[in-house]
Amino acid sequence: MTVELLGYKIDTKIVDEELPKIFPYTLKEKNMIDEEFFSRLAEKKNLVYDRRNIQYNPEVQFFHTYAYKEIMKEPENIKKFDDPTIFETSGRFYRKGLVNPNSDMYFDMEKYYPTPKEIIDLIKKANGLVFIPHIYDYGEYSEGIFDTFINNCEIDGMECYHPRFSKEQTEYLLDYCKKNNLYKSGGSDYHGTTAKMGSLNVPADLILDWV
Repeated sequence: MTVELLGYKIDTKIVDEELPKIFPYTLKEKNMIDEEFFSRLAEKKNLVYDRRNIQYNPEVQFFHTYAYKEIMKEPENIKKFDDPTIFETSGRFYRKGLVNPNSDMYFDMEKYYPTPKEIIDLIKKANGLVFIPHIYDYGEYSEGIFDTFINNCEIDGMECYHPRFSKEQTEYLLDYCKKNNLYKSGGSDYHGTTAKMGSLNVPADLILDWV
């Protein structure tokens, strides 16, 4: 499963120099790969889907977000997949569908992306701090991903506040970080033109011990 990591306080010059060594694709090139995947998926599933309707900027936006909107225009499309809950939100579409090995929409993106170890090594080389973001977004895989990173990687902190976290989940992460000497952060998961904050309220003093 494709997962994400956050790098804080990084030296961006080092990242700019080193990242192409482990991720040779531009966003535009990666979007072209995604476009081909969705064309094949639409043909395989006999979807009502027209690539020509999708207008986006491939240099700064993610194609899969707009492909989701195009697929959602036709309700019958949803019935052609094993798990219709994949389509409840664009975030679920990505995590429970595209990057979930058990989904019939699975797209093996891992061969295009660096490994977690490569990213962690890069963040450390850039004098940064490694944080695990939105851990509960991975559904049934969350606990396993959490344990794998904590037990096998050099993790500095956890994203404890997130718009999709319940109060109980946030409290658990805050307590875990306190007991295990990990830094804490919070974020809106901003990707694009709007940030869906919901009732998110991140205390300003949360980051005083590491900023």
